[in-house]
Amino acid sequence: MNEFIVPDETQALAVEKFVDRYPEWYPSEANAAALTRAVERSIEAGGNFTVNALATQYHYLNAAGLLEGAPREELHESGEEAARRRHFEVLAEHVHELNDDQLEKELLKAGVYVTRRGTI
Repeated sequence: MNEFIVPDETQALAVEKFVDRYPEWYPSEANAAALTRAVERSIEAGGNFTVNALATQYHYLNAAGLLEGAPREELHESGEEAARRRHFEVLAEHVHELNDDQLEKELLKAGVYVTRRGTI
């Protein structure tokens, strides 16, 4: 196995350009390790260390589902928001039982104003 060493400056510049090109890249330890291994295999197979090499391996790993995404931020709703959401859920379950006037009244309770269209 040939040992090919990419200078630190070259690595830093390529990584900086890669991150600029792919702001959605989530730089976890696992993702960095997977991308490093993939790029090293590419170099061992005769490829060059370039931004395009990073991008190619990133797309491959991402398409294969081998990269983890950023942790999802938990949203906390207030009691008022939860009550409003629940009101809409119940309304959606029973909307087929309501006539237009009843539906309008329920939507107004939830703070939604609906303008009626005239009939021709």
